[in-house]
Amino acid sequence: MQSKVILIPMFGLPGSGKGSVMANLKKMAEGSTIFSIITVEMGAYFRKKAQTDGPIKDIMDSGGLISNSFVNEVFEELLNASVAAPLFAGENLKEKMIVLLDGYPRTLPQWEHFLEYRAEKNLSVAGIFVELEEKIVMHRSTIRRICPKCGGTFSTEEYQLCPHCGKSEGIRRADDLKMERRVRVFNEETAPVIEEAKSIFEHQITVSGEDTKLASQQVWDFIVQELWKL
Repeated sequence: MQSKVILIPMFGLPGSGKGSVMANLKKMAEGSTIFSIITVEMGAYFRKKAQTDGPIKDIMDSGGLISNSFVNEVFEELLNASVAAPLFAGENLKEKMIVLLDGYPRTLPQWEHFLEYRAEKNLSVAGIFVELEEKIVMHRSTIRRICPKCGGTFSTEEYQLCPHCGKSEGIRRADDLKMERRVRVFNEETAPVIEEAKSIFEHQITVSGEDTKLASQQVWDFIVQELWKL
């Protein structure tokens, strides 16, 4: 059986809960007989790359954006690899493969490339929009920690030590220290993309990231009720 691939960019302010929603959706899909979910997380890729790439690290630490041409190349590489692996394996394939994109497209040139790629590959698309007030995002950036031992993410309002491994109090992400600039860049560069996406996506849902479990359930219901049509 050949799975039908559906691309779903997830749009929202940095720190709005997109990552948590994605993780919850992957768990929900485990019991589905129709949908499988894979994720393409551009931010995670570039944070890892920044460990060995000085120029990339400088851009991310400052809260800026990496060049559109390079991001477009990485998008295609990650997407092709993520989709190809389960298809080539041919095991436990389900009818529809949902590909959640976090961190792409973020700019209008990236949006244009996304549309061209979608048309070239004849892929179905939908959109998830996670909305959260800027003041909540700013607060989250002050309490979010990443564990240097296992890489897990957690909140200092809930845990003193990493709940994943229990071995560290965690450290702040470098990009969280530049959240004000990241939000400003989002409003300047990504808000126009969101406006474009909302105007053309036939299938879309807007949720609040304040309660990521509730948002995840709403998105899953949207997937089950709407995307089976694609």
